[in-house]
Amino acid sequence: LLGLARIRSRLAGVATGAAAGVVTGAGSVLLAVCAGRLDRPGDLLLSIAPYATVVVGLLGLLLSQVAFQTGDIGAPLASLSVLEPATAVVLAVTVLHERLPSRQLTRSPWRGSVPRSRCSAPSCSPAPRPSGTRSATRPRCERDGNSRRSTGTSE
Repeated sequence: LLGLARIRSRLAGVATGAAAGVVTGAGSVLLAVCAGRLDRPGDLLLSIAPYATVVVGLLGLLLSQVAFQTGDIGAPLASLSVLEPATAVVLAVTVLHERLPSRQLTRSPWRGSVPRSRCSAPSCSPAPRPSGTRSATRPRCERDGNSRRSTGTSE
């Protein structure tokens, strides 16, 4: 990718951003390896994983900065943003033998709902809302005193 960046300056940002995405994705997998060995610090320090993580992380930082200095930020950022998670997933599946989730999500995490386990507790009760609001009541959790929004869905 870096050779392509030297041949065509117009594609320099995209190629360098792609290289940064691949390196950063590999760094994510190395970081996962290190995190898996935290319970055995002696084995972690004797392995090459933490040192490779530092080197790969610095290389990813250098490549991303070079990519962003090509002038236009859009193309390098797009290629880095696409290739970093793709590389991390491919390496995690092939090298670490991770499994991808096989079932679909049943609820969107961005909905703003409250887990039913926190709102349907016996200590939670509906509290009246001020007049002029959309709903007459809203759940109020007695444990922490915070009002919570709920869409009626559970996690």
